[in-house]
Amino acid sequence: MRDYYEILGVSRGASAKEIKSKYRKLARKYHPDVNPGDKKAEARFKEVSEAYRVLSDEKLRKQYDQLGHEMFTKGYASQAGGAGAQGFDFSNFDFSAFGRGARRSSGFGSFRDMFSSIFGQESPFGRGRAGQAAPRRPQDIHYRMEIGFMDAVKGRKAVISLRREVLCGTCRGTGISPGSTGTCPTCGGTGKVQSPVPGFGNVVEVCPRCGGSGKVGSPCQACQGKGTTVKTERIRVTIPPGIDDGGKIRIPGKGNEGPGGVSDLYITFNVQKHPFFTRKGPNIYCEVPISVPEAVLGAKIQIPTLDGRANMRIPPGTQSGQTLRLKGKGVQIGKSGARG
Repeated sequence: MRDYYEILGVSRGASAKEIKSKYRKLARKYHPDVNPGDKKAEARFKEVSEAYRVLSDEKLRKQYDQLGHEMFTKGYASQAGGAGAQGFDFSNFDFSAFGRGARRSSGFGSFRDMFSSIFGQESPFGRGRAGQAAPRRPQDIHYRMEIGFMDAVKGRKAVISLRREVLCGTCRGTGISPGSTGTCPTCGGTGKVQSPVPGFGNVVEVCPRCGGSGKVGSPCQACQGKGTTVKTERIRVTIPPGIDDGGKIRIPGKGNEGPGGVSDLYITFNVQKHPFFTRKGPNIYCEVPISVPEAVLGAKIQIPTLDGRANMRIPPGTQSGQTLRLKGKGVQIGKSGARG
């Protein structure tokens, strides 16, 4: 097999941008749908795609530069991630059926799906939907909660009220009014449509309106066809002891709900300042005034702590601004129960 750099027509020092640009030109030139029945073009397309798969991946490219084609033979490839580990194996494509949007075992739903996967958002075929992709998981909810200094230190139970999306109770997430199903007017019930693509002719793909089912219905009136409605819900929150300002917790299953499942709720805490105490990690600091005789001669005094007043010994010769320590009177560290 020829050198991957030679296949793409780039130098070994070519940048990722240069490799991508060259590949796009070659992929368009040799694509089987542009050259129907041309086995040489099909073979060239596979060759170009394989070269790009390796050279576009930083890790695989480095391995290739060190070991050459030996690294990507079938016996060795399984150890390096296989021929399709970082991209798409075009060897399984039934290119003879491309005009009908068919495939064998490549994992692509249609011609448009395949090229969108290659070219990403910049695909020459736009962003049309092809095939009934699995519904996406709804977005997580991120909520900021302001709490008092002592609530952060000690922890407590709280209740918050927030708006979240839930499945529509009428259509159960389909977005279609129950009992209103009919023939899709876009594809006439076939489930497929033809789309003109500049430079590639007409491409047959799954109907974007009905998703290939050939059936559509009236939009659900309860959710206006979205499949979800917004609900205000009261949610119990456990503020963990020792949470710091900016700390975050996750509440599983309390995010948005949709046909793709239910997401999580993330709560970030904004901790209010205390008029007397200052926190640095698990340690609590406070300033306590003492008299000159107490500083010079030493004394036993009571000072405020998170747990109430506690006795502290002032050693003789204490200087102004000197820091003294009471062990175990700080903030709880994690779930261990130990304190700063």
